[in-house]
Amino acid sequence: MRRSPWWPAIIILSTIAAGLVAFVIPVPAISPFIVLCFLFVCPGMALVRFFRLEERVVEWMLIFALSIAIDAVVAGIALYAGRWSSPVILGILMSISLVGAISQVSLDSPSYLLRRNQVMTVSDSEATLRLATMPPCTCGYVDNRAIKNFCPHCGKPEIKPASEIKPASEIKPSSMSSIEASIPPPVQLLIDRYLQAMEPLRSHFYGIYLYGSIALGAFEELESDIDILILTYKELPASDLTQLKALHTELIWRRQLDKRLEVLYIPLQSLGMCDGDIPPYPTVQFGRFSPAAYCDLNYIKWWIIRSRGLCLLGPEPSALPVQVTWQDVLETMRSNLNSYWPGVARQPYLFLLDGWVEIAATMLCRILTTIEEGEIITKSVALKRWRDHLPTRWKPLIDEAWRIRHHLQGPSLYRSRLKRMREVLAFIEYVREREGKVLAISSQK
Repeated sequence: MRRSPWWPAIIILSTIAAGLVAFVIPVPAISPFIVLCFLFVCPGMALVRFFRLEERVVEWMLIFALSIAIDAVVAGIALYAGRWSSPVILGILMSISLVGAISQVSLDSPSYLLRRNQVMTVSDSEATLRLATMPPCTCGYVDNRAIKNFCPHCGKPEIKPASEIKPASEIKPSSMSSIEASIPPPVQLLIDRYLQAMEPLRSHFYGIYLYGSIALGAFEELESDIDILILTYKELPASDLTQLKALHTELIWRRQLDKRLEVLYIPLQSLGMCDGDIPPYPTVQFGRFSPAAYCDLNYIKWWIIRSRGLCLLGPEPSALPVQVTWQDVLETMRSNLNSYWPGVARQPYLFLLDGWVEIAATMLCRILTTIEEGEIITKSVALKRWRDHLPTRWKPLIDEAWRIRHHLQGPSLYRSRLKRMREVLAFIEYVREREGKVLAISSQK
């Protein structure tokens, strides 16, 4: 969260104002208003800042909720203690607010700001030096990612200078089919450690496959998950699940990238099947291991695994007896449009948050690509592809999703989060109507 240095001052001034009108100079016309503003804002504001929240809307919702909760707790304690007194309760709340405000001052002290600026200066200098040595894309954008199969600015495939392109006769077949060449170095290190950690259970594994953005050649170091599917000969017994949990607990907490490891352990008997048709299975999601859960296993994932998956162990993905057709993929998209997104739209307040705006725009653009162009692509490429192919009305929303996804500096493209929320809801309906017509025509054919 970008911390405002004015918060402590606001809390202190509001507390003083409430104290003056309540104890020193009562002004009947404005006293209730000032005291109520203090009660509903300051106690929560004194504490919320320490939670380091990123979303301002969530931050202010929590301020109001915490203020009311703190007011109620203090009043309840006074009531049960038989010491009910409005001045005493107000005095306790003022003390809590002042202590919180004074504690926040240290966050913006000169020494803190100096340390923060020093870190930023070093980071900026290193970034500038690194970018200066990297060739720009044809659109002028400098791509500083570890893997650069497409430009994150224009969405076009990377074009190497002619001097760097070797004749086909000089390229070794082994290098053309090398899996390591498709995996960013930081991810390769994680996968090596993962395979090493799983060695005690390797006899239970039939095959290990990478899918998702890595398999599609568009891994993003700041956003993409590391998706792995493991086929086991049979369901793992409880003793092996305990060992698996211990291995993952030790593995995941080493580096930040480890927490984006998403693993599905699927028995061979469930090959090609989807959630709901099979029992819950062991998963790793959001840095946590679960012995029995669902992780959105669907025909889209099976299609990517079979057609684009990277094999780390076992038979090649194309040799797996996965019975999935493109019609199955389209039916999954139809279900997503007609079931999942209408349910989300019934909770419009979700789209006050940046994360849900990005999820909606990227996922709906991917659905457009799959249904209309017969291709499965990554989120960033989908945003770039549809920015100039949709009606002009939706360009600001797609640009907003791009800004959020890639953590670009600068304010929101919308003056009001409410207006942005309404645009997301309208975009959901637009895509549903558009793709409903396309799917109807396709089914008739």
